[in-house]
Amino acid sequence: MNIRELQEFFDQSQDIVALVDRDLRYEAANLQYCRYWGERRDRLLATDLPTVVGGSMDAGVRRYLARCLEGHDVVFERWQDFPGAGLRHMDVRYTPRRDDSGEVTGVFLIARDTTERMKLQAAVLAERDKLDQILSALKVGLMLLARDLSIEWVNDHLRSMFPDREPIGASCYRFLMNSSRRCPGCPALETMSSGEVCTTETYLEDSDRTFVLTTVPLPGPDGEVDRVLCHVMDVTGQRKSMQALRKREAELNSIFRATRVGIGVVKDRVITQANDHFFDMLGYSKEELLGSGSRKVYATEEAYQKAGQEAYGAMSGDKTVALETQWRRKDGTVLDVLVTITFLNPDNPFDGATFVAMDITDRKRVEEAIRESEQRFRNIFEDVTMIAVQGYDRDRRVVYWNPASEELYGYTRDEAMGKLLEELIIPEPMRDMVKAMHREWVRGGPPIPPGELELVHKDGSPVPVYSSHVMQDTSRGEKFMYCVDVGLAEIKRIHNRLVRAKEEAEAANRAKSEFLANMSHEIRTPLNGIKGMLSLMKMTPLDDVQAEYAQAGIDSATRLNRLLSDILDLSRVEAGKLTLEMEMFNLPTLLRQLEGLFRPLFDEKGLTLACSVASDVPEYVIGDSARLHQVLTNLVGNGLKYTDKGGVRLDAVRVEAHRPGVHRVLFSVSDTGIGIEEDVLQSLFEPFIQGSRGYTRKYQGAGLGLSICRRLVTLMGGTLAVESEPGRGSTFYASIPFDQDLAAADIRAEEASDSAGVAVQLRVLLAEDDRVNSMVGQRMLERAGCSVEAVGNGALALDALRREKFAAVFMDVQMPDMDGVEATRHIRAGLAGEENRDIPIFALTAYTMAGDRERFLECGMDGYVPKPVEGDDILRALRVAVKKRRSGR
Repeated sequence: MNIRELQEFFDQSQDIVALVDRDLRYEAANLQYCRYWGERRDRLLATDLPTVVGGSMDAGVRRYLARCLEGHDVVFERWQDFPGAGLRHMDVRYTPRRDDSGEVTGVFLIARDTTERMKLQAAVLAERDKLDQILSALKVGLMLLARDLSIEWVNDHLRSMFPDREPIGASCYRFLMNSSRRCPGCPALETMSSGEVCTTETYLEDSDRTFVLTTVPLPGPDGEVDRVLCHVMDVTGQRKSMQALRKREAELNSIFRATRVGIGVVKDRVITQANDHFFDMLGYSKEELLGSGSRKVYATEEAYQKAGQEAYGAMSGDKTVALETQWRRKDGTVLDVLVTITFLNPDNPFDGATFVAMDITDRKRVEEAIRESEQRFRNIFEDVTMIAVQGYDRDRRVVYWNPASEELYGYTRDEAMGKLLEELIIPEPMRDMVKAMHREWVRGGPPIPPGELELVHKDGSPVPVYSSHVMQDTSRGEKFMYCVDVGLAEIKRIHNRLVRAKEEAEAANRAKSEFLANMSHEIRTPLNGIKGMLSLMKMTPLDDVQAEYAQAGIDSATRLNRLLSDILDLSRVEAGKLTLEMEMFNLPTLLRQLEGLFRPLFDEKGLTLACSVASDVPEYVIGDSARLHQVLTNLVGNGLKYTDKGGVRLDAVRVEAHRPGVHRVLFSVSDTGIGIEEDVLQSLFEPFIQGSRGYTRKYQGAGLGLSICRRLVTLMGGTLAVESEPGRGSTFYASIPFDQDLAAADIRAEEASDSAGVAVQLRVLLAEDDRVNSMVGQRMLERAGCSVEAVGNGALALDALRREKFAAVFMDVQMPDMDGVEATRHIRAGLAGEENRDIPIFALTAYTMAGDRERFLECGMDGYVPKPVEGDDILRALRVAVKKRRSGR
């Protein structure tokens, strides 16, 4: 078919058709095409497509033409404004024209005018939108269900109810219930089978919503139901409101029944309704009161009439009236009640009123008790002359002024009432501060603290007081500050006298301590010489008589030293200056040493001494071994002193402790001596008390030992007791606690090391200014295996250390020119040579008062040897020196 034939064929079509070549020049166009574009055919065929369509040849059209020239069919729709037909909606198709070889040689342009169809479709859509708007305005979801329960249509409101789900084509149970299975008792299926409207309520758990579903049958042309219109109404809010309402009603009913106040309704002054507590308050059953006149609950006719006049007379509209009155229980008991009354209907009082009644009987009693208490305390403050009490309002004006305030500050009550606090008794420099502190307190800030103040008397003289303050809230909501002042003038005078007496007593005590310290030093120094020289004498060849004399002198010196120690210990205990030296020690070893110390004395007197330690007594304990030794020595020594035949027994057993981590050991010392009279037992542990008295005493002693023992045992946390029978003997019991041992193995190793003694020849320096004591010390050190150089003071000791090497220094404390303490500090500072900074230094002194040992150790000394010097003390010091030298310290 050639171009002309093709053009004549297209002329028969209502579509507009044209053919253009690859250069978009027209090869053919039907009459409809020419009419729409308003061109004659001959003129159109002589030009090209861009010239004819002009501005309509936009980028989209060019892109479609290019794609068609590539061999593709292109279909699209668009609105086009034609010169010969106006604005029309066109369905456009571009189809490639090919030659016999298949090459694209042009494009068929085919367009169909669909304007009328689009207008009809728009009208239909508008009607549908209008219908949707009407249906959506009903706030009811609608959906059209086919027989297989698939959704064919929904309105916009239903879509808004499930915005995240696509309804069309989905089953109703998938869309609504999010389920893969049909719902039991499906209303849509019921409607299809019965042809009747069905309504059901369902709960969607996944979204916590409740819906009412109504299904309406829609018959088909054959009269059978082939579709169902489903109404979906979201009633979640209504159901929740109903649930909340029911819950609120239940709560109110619960409150109404359980509240601890009486609640009820009165109409025409007849009780029509009330809660359980109302009946409990009055002791009546419901049947006895409901329907009865309210007069029945009032205590008196007067109270009933007064309530009617005060309550109902004052009520109007929604106003609530409260009044206090009295009701009477069924048993005749009268109650104080607070009744609050409100009309049920403010617009019609004849509908009745509600009342709330609270039993305030206890409160009234408390208020009365408070009033009586206030009056009682007011009477007290009025009568007590030593305590001044003033009351001030929030503006600091006086509202109360008791007689003691009149006496203390000079103002009478009449003069003070209504006056400002700061103008009466506050000194000028304090006034602004007092006003600010009171103002802050009234506003809820911190209270004014109690303390000593110096206020002002009416005559201008100062008044020292101790002032306390309290803020009191009144029943009317007012704040009153009450000040309680105690005059301190007399107290201060007494205080000053007591301070002076205390200072004088402390001075006297210091003088006594200094006197005891000096006397101790002055007595122990020659005593050390006497005992030391006698001990040295015993070491020389003596005949029996000379040896007896020497031993008698040693015994007397020892006795004198013990008496001096007892006096000093008693003084320390009474002054509270005696402290315990807590250390770990071997308890069985201490007892064996004590037995060995006394064994020769018992043998000499022909008595037996037995020492027994129970197997459960711990080997190592922590305590003051020296003080324990002192106590047991006193007790065993007393047994030896007062026993002429038989013997003494020392036992140690473990007893139950009252707290964990503690060993408690009971020491008992029993003798077969003379015993103790009953009248002496009562005061046996007092100082200077002895069993025998007067000038014919058989046994020597100052009577201090047991007193000191009791105080030492108490200081160690233990107890000391005695039982005795005259002529049969006595038993002393000392129960003493010790801390548990935590390092026994280390202590055993240390004791094994110490037991080796002093196996090394030591060169030691002795600094002692007393010639006799120097001789004693030198001889004792030499007998311990030492080579000794003696000097007379600390300065000479420094010189000796600079020129010669020594293993240890034994230093007297009190010496001329330079004492031992100063010399020790010089040595530790390196003034005796850097090599001597750490040399062992031991105090060799008669200073044995409380704190002396600690003071000497604090200045740098390594040990402390008290006078009179014992050989064992020397050996212990030398062992320390050897250990220090071996450790390189």
